[in-house]
Amino acid sequence: MHVSTAAASDTPRTPAPHYKRNEVTAVGEIATSEGSTTTGGVHASFLCDSPVRDGGRGEGACPVDHLLGAIVGCSQATMNKLVFQQKLQVGKVHWKADTKYDVFGIKGRSGSSPHLTEFNIVGEVETDMSQAALDVLAEEVGRRCVVAATVKRSGAPFVFHLVPRQIV
Repeated sequence: MHVSTAAASDTPRTPAPHYKRNEVTAVGEIATSEGSTTTGGVHASFLCDSPVRDGGRGEGACPVDHLLGAIVGCSQATMNKLVFQQKLQVGKVHWKADTKYDVFGIKGRSGSSPHLTEFNIVGEVETDMSQAALDVLAEEVGRRCVVAATVKRSGAPFVFHLVPRQIV
């Protein structure tokens, strides 16, 4: 009697992830924090602040705005790559992103949570592409955008659309 066992190398394996690390360093002041980030050798600075009515200086975007900007920025970068690879005819993309949260959670009210409860991202694309083609592109952008994929995993409703923009 002969018993055959599959060698470990015969077992299909999922490739190991190839991770890239992004790092943000920041120095905070009383009501603001200025930060800088270096990603892939590129240096960028940003300012996080809050409105004067909330104790900030009103000099920069709040952290939630930075998160929305990160979603839009990552979506744009992902879309740029896809448009280049597929040789699509696309002009500018005009983005609108919004989210909402319970301000009572920020104020510490018992039973309230300050988490973001939904995300709506719309890119108006200067293009002659059909809505069906834009839907396919939006699906691929949503699948490949690191920031959007991470936010989606939070479980909050996440709506991402690309629509044609009338070129004036």
